[in-house]
Amino acid sequence: MNVVNRNSRFCFGFAISFIFLNFLNLVAWSFGFYIHPLVYLLTCLAFVPICFLNFQRDWMILATFSCFILIILGAPLFDWDARYIWFFHGKRIFIDNNLYAQLDNYFWEIHNDYPVLVPAIAASFAKGVGFWNEVFPRLSIIPVLLPMFLVLSSLFKRTGIFGLAVIGILFISKQILVNGYMDAILGLYGAAACLLVVRLDSEGWDRRSYFLLVSILLSLPMIKNEGLLASLLIYVSLVWVLWRRKSALILPALTFVIYYFLWKRHVKAAGIETTDLFISGILNRALTRLKSGEDILEITKSVLTVSGLYFLCLGFFIGKFRKIIGQWRSLLFFVLSYSSAMIVIYLITTLDLKEHLSHSVDRTFLMVNLSIFLMLLKFYDRRASKITSSLQESYSSAINQAS
Repeated sequence: MNVVNRNSRFCFGFAISFIFLNFLNLVAWSFGFYIHPLVYLLTCLAFVPICFLNFQRDWMILATFSCFILIILGAPLFDWDARYIWFFHGKRIFIDNNLYAQLDNYFWEIHNDYPVLVPAIAASFAKGVGFWNEVFPRLSIIPVLLPMFLVLSSLFKRTGIFGLAVIGILFISKQILVNGYMDAILGLYGAAACLLVVRLDSEGWDRRSYFLLVSILLSLPMIKNEGLLASLLIYVSLVWVLWRRKSALILPALTFVIYYFLWKRHVKAAGIETTDLFISGILNRALTRLKSGEDILEITKSVLTVSGLYFLCLGFFIGKFRKIIGQWRSLLFFVLSYSSAMIVIYLITTLDLKEHLSHSVDRTFLMVNLSIFLMLLKFYDRRASKITSSLQESYSSAINQAS
């Protein structure tokens, strides 16, 4: 087994371990228990010796996350959504010893229907040290982000391209990656899931990719509400890819059942309104905005400002590589359908349109931007690897003929 394949197997293994550890913590909290932070620490430390087996990309991950830890511990939470929504939910879980503490709908303005994968880990970290503050529990972001970087490490064949992927993720996500918001985390999970579907589609059945994809689908709806939409769209593309292997569609479908029984049914039982988007007048709001040139211009301008360059690159890719575009059909479907869904949400929002766009569009389209960026980078990585392999084969053939 060569070094790259061995490294890929280690990364897959650690990624699945972290994802299921995060989800197990969620399940444990539903029964009044939690995963001690020492378990997370030992799992992280177990990854360090792997770095000594090589590998440049592992050291890159280690250095990146060391910087993340310093940034997180260097400042308290101060962004509104991070402090008063996500980590306030974690604080409530910690104080009440109850995963569903927020479902009493205290302080209803902070979206008590929001899922609690990361807040539950923050509560576990606070339990481990015996108190809550506005710094240490934010480290819960680390075990949620790390598996996605490991997934990308296993998907990119060339270390240099993986390095570009890491730099691009940091550039696109900026401070949202570690400031306590869930949007960049959600975007990375969605983009990684799409790349795994593409791998199953273009490279054939792979058991490790399949189980990793299932674990990501298990996590997506529990990170943020939009994760449910992302999961549904990814599942639709997976049905397309695995239609001949219908039994493989059962486990991904079960992730929605688990989400419902673990979280959604409790939200419904508490009578909490999850969204005001679908209240009466939805069609009138949409038609009014579609007829308004000012509203259409506002939405178009906002979306193109944050995603225009990525859509331009995607259009260039589609135009130049039509013959192989079928290999990327699932990711293209996801990007276009998710973008359309976000635009529809802005068309039917009950909030002031300009205010809603200004506060959210840069975050809601993070998943789209990350998916397009990683797709194009993966395409380049695949082509470069094929060219390198072809040159190596030609060189070997020439050497054999000469000898």
